[in-house]
Amino acid sequence: SLEDIRAGGGLLNGDQPSSVYGLWGNVGVNQSGYSKFLNDQFRITASSTFDIGDHALIVGVEYE
Repeated sequence: SLEDIRAGGGLLNGDQPSSVYGLWGNVGVNQSGYSKFLNDQFRITASSTFDIGDHALIVGVEYE
């Protein structure tokens, strides 16, 4: 019967699995909630190359 399935730890259609040790939601549990994130990033990069005689100098700056 359906109660025997539940008594053996089985799930019926529409049932939710119990939490793991009362701490975390188990696989297949619907999570409800709302989150909003604002992630802005700004970056400036500059580089230059100079040839002086037999030498090549490369200079670069980066700010993030």
